[in-house]
Amino acid sequence: MAYVIGAFAGLLIFISPAWVYEHLAYAAAKSLHTTLFFTFSLVAIDIASSRLAHQRFVYSQRTVGRQWLIMLAAFLLGYILFRSSSIDLVGIYAPWVIDHLQTFPEDRMRVVIQFPIYFLGWLITASLVIQFALRSQRLAAESRKAQEPGSTELKDDNQTAAPEAQSGYFVHSNTNQNLKVPFNEISHISVEDHYCRLVHKNGAELARHILRMSLNQLEDELPKGQFARIHRSHIVNLQHVAGWRSVRQQRRLVMDHGAQLPISRSRMAQLKPDLKRLGLSKLR
Repeated sequence: MAYVIGAFAGLLIFISPAWVYEHLAYAAAKSLHTTLFFTFSLVAIDIASSRLAHQRFVYSQRTVGRQWLIMLAAFLLGYILFRSSSIDLVGIYAPWVIDHLQTFPEDRMRVVIQFPIYFLGWLITASLVIQFALRSQRLAAESRKAQEPGSTELKDDNQTAAPEAQSGYFVHSNTNQNLKVPFNEISHISVEDHYCRLVHKNGAELARHILRMSLNQLEDELPKGQFARIHRSHIVNLQHVAGWRSVRQQRRLVMDHGAQLPISRSRMAQLKPDLKRLGLSKLR
């Protein structure tokens, strides 16, 4: 879609809307053959990367950065194919355009104009596609987790009631399930989209629960002194903190299971006495 829009936009900007309207069939055909080049390139690069570098680019191991790399390589290959073959294809279905460009060479779109138009369209579309894929992947993983036997993953519920703190336990009830987790097993709670995710230790593994509550509500239900707010999006159980480190001028709290959570500057000053009391120092 980005390339269809880009082809039309290029003609509208470089020539004129009136010309595009008058030669709408040509503009549509050119947009479609442009899209064909870029689509073929994306499929080819995707398959080649998965086959030739299986360990790094297979779908189960592909990171966001690697997906960006694949899409960028596909765009560059598609653009090269488009530039090298466009005149020949146009000569097949619209030979009059070739005659027109030979008579009026100033109407031929230059690379300095054409490339940025296509690149901008690709950049916007690639960003939206990757964000959609990440969200779909996360929702699918949560759905599979909720359907596993013995899973304690809570379903997202508009009628979720506020948790009731009992002695030694965090208790959360809704119309579907009940959750009861010892405070000592809770690792941290983080904001994700419009809900909170509670993470706690379940034997040697970590269990996660979706709660439709604000972080402020959850903070009120947790024992003071044992839990600390380190960021507007994170609350941690100090019993599960291994230390802290600086990463590119950003302080991060390191949990005993390896997760690293950001600490805001204002919270770091409040957190220092607790870190000192627990004997937690800066990690390398």
